[in-house]
Amino acid sequence: MDTNVKAPFFLTQAAAPHLKATKGSVINLGDIIGEQASPPLTIYGISKAALIMATKNHAIELGPEVRVNYICPGAVAWPEVEQDHHDDAFRKEWLARTPLGKIGTAEDVADAVVFLASPSSSYLTGSGITVCGGRSLRLYSVSEFKLPGIQNNIKSPLMHLRPNSAHVISGDLSASVAATAQRLVAEAQAQWGRLDLLVNNASLFFPTPIADATEATWTQLMNTNVMSPYFLMQAAAPHLKAAAGNIINLGDIGGETPTPPYFTVYSMTKAALIMASKQLAVELAPEVRVNYINPGAVIWPEADVGNTYQKEWLSRTPLGREGSGEDVAEAAVFLASPAASYITGSSINVCGGRSVMN
Repeated sequence: MDTNVKAPFFLTQAAAPHLKATKGSVINLGDIIGEQASPPLTIYGISKAALIMATKNHAIELGPEVRVNYICPGAVAWPEVEQDHHDDAFRKEWLARTPLGKIGTAEDVADAVVFLASPSSSYLTGSGITVCGGRSLRLYSVSEFKLPGIQNNIKSPLMHLRPNSAHVISGDLSASVAATAQRLVAEAQAQWGRLDLLVNNASLFFPTPIADATEATWTQLMNTNVMSPYFLMQAAAPHLKAAAGNIINLGDIGGETPTPPYFTVYSMTKAALIMASKQLAVELAPEVRVNYINPGAVIWPEADVGNTYQKEWLSRTPLGREGSGEDVAEAAVFLASPAASYITGSSINVCGGRSVMN
């Protein structure tokens, strides 16, 4: 406990005033064993669980000036001292339950550290990145719903930055979902000859008080937020396997923690998408990596949720501000990059620390 918990705690205490002055950040190295049981390593697991909890508490206590995040490695380096529980049988069993089927490297962890320390993660605090090859589980093309004029809004700026770099494919994913998903993916594949990345970003967000919820609103939310991304992943999977590509789903911190009243059905859809991400990270490995991003308040819904709701939400956000679409995009770029090559079935909470508040 002294090495794994007490030392980092008092180092953080000593560094805190200086980090506040520079608006710096703290990154703690946890372990996936700090979040799930591994009986032969009970005391070690206890120490890492304590460090992860310290991280979350310090994210609240030191915000908004200091960001505090953590990384949970899996098998990135076996212990130098051989013990019975680290014999060949243990290693083989561990890797057999690692979807990417390989040991990671210190560089994999270092890449996550660089991301968390960079301006690209400026709206992340109290968050964890799991660098474990998926062990914790056990296209670029644009599709859209019926949004007038979105083709030019998306395509023109991208074409200006890099000629012939963008192609817009549209489809109505509110009906004939599976068939439409197959057509969209086939058109993307035909355009570029390969598919490297699928980002399921579009979703609907509106309140559904239990007294007023209808089958129509239920179906609308479930079809858009769960069924559409699922069948897009199904259609894209063989092409992504061929290209060793990856999938990034946009969840929501409300998919893992109950949200304020009236958003139950929305939260259920995001919980379903998060579980689909974890399941497919196992099923599509090792060729395809599948991860997800949980935003907090990065864009308020078009439907008015009221100033009181917004103020209450931000008052419980350690960084004390709303995030931006760019904050989410930076996390997506990281997860899609080679820097995240040993990350699958994992999430990044882009929420200003809101996910660690009760």
